[in-house]
Amino acid sequence: MDQDIAISNYKKLTVNHPYLKLAINRLGLAIRQARKGNIVFMFGPTGVGKSTLASHMKNIINSEFQGGGGYDRSILPAEVVEAPYSDAQKFSWKDFYRRALTVLHDPLAHKKVNDPRCSAFEWKARTDKGAPGYELRLAFENAIKNRKLRVLLFDEAHHIAKGASESELKGQLEYLKSLANLTETVIVLVGTYDLLSFRNLSGQLSRRSFDVHFPRYQINDKDEYHCFGGVVKSFASKLPIQCDFKMTDIIEDLYVGSLGCVGTLNDWIIKAIEVAVAEGNGVLKKKDLITSMFSYDQMSKMIDEVLEGEKLLIQPVNSLELLKTRLGISGEGSAKICDNNKEQPKKFIPFKRKPMRDSVGVVS
Repeated sequence: MDQDIAISNYKKLTVNHPYLKLAINRLGLAIRQARKGNIVFMFGPTGVGKSTLASHMKNIINSEFQGGGGYDRSILPAEVVEAPYSDAQKFSWKDFYRRALTVLHDPLAHKKVNDPRCSAFEWKARTDKGAPGYELRLAFENAIKNRKLRVLLFDEAHHIAKGASESELKGQLEYLKSLANLTETVIVLVGTYDLLSFRNLSGQLSRRSFDVHFPRYQINDKDEYHCFGGVVKSFASKLPIQCDFKMTDIIEDLYVGSLGCVGTLNDWIIKAIEVAVAEGNGVLKKKDLITSMFSYDQMSKMIDEVLEGEKLLIQPVNSLELLKTRLGISGEGSAKICDNNKEQPKKFIPFKRKPMRDSVGVVS
């Protein structure tokens, strides 16, 4: 029984490693800098710990609010809502609204679906009666206002893009921008590198967005190898069962099996612990890690997606010069400098003889 409790507590363990601290600081800064109608994109590889980051950010914002002396149980300064993966061909906003109303503890949400009396905000002005999910949408927007929500984090936000054309996706992002405007709430979209495919669908959205990258560790870098080793050491020091080997001796193997993602590493160790308890004598062995590791095909697919996403973040070496060229500015400087380099027309100077070759020698 004690072992079960220890394993249960281990599953809740969070290692506060350098990249998590950096991502929290950058996300917090982006939220503070965001203005009315801005959207924050927080992206990274699968298993890096994005959901953990979102949860940490929520707790930090709520703690700051309570510490400021304005504690009110009816107010939710920040909340995380998962964007569910729809079993239909496209993302279902109706399902999202239902989840959001539950998370926001909206009273009698299930009765507000078809009751026009549920809204105190502009219900009489509605012109699209009968639109699917319209009542849920207004109830959701009202809940945000009533709870005085400052920050709404959409976890797994890349699911919003499911089955949507480019024009439909633009419309959805415009809705999120409008939602941020109407409710004066900062919208944070948390997801994989798939978010990169639609964050720059229009110049206006690009101008109104902030990017926060939560990367994996790169073991080829000496400092990052040391940081990843520190993560392994932290997990090893808190194992709920005995281990017959030193995890710090197989850092490279653990890196390969997790792709340098702390969340994936944590899930992998937990699976190995459960295998050791179920199939062995309750002592973690290397074979338990091998048994619990993702297959080669799974790892290959995961690394393909990670590398493709990281590639999208690489800026061209001469990106600044390319922008200057597209703006009609030379790579050396401004257009004024270019004009000065042009050959100027020669000025006529009176009473000055033009240059010419004089004849020499004796004329016969």
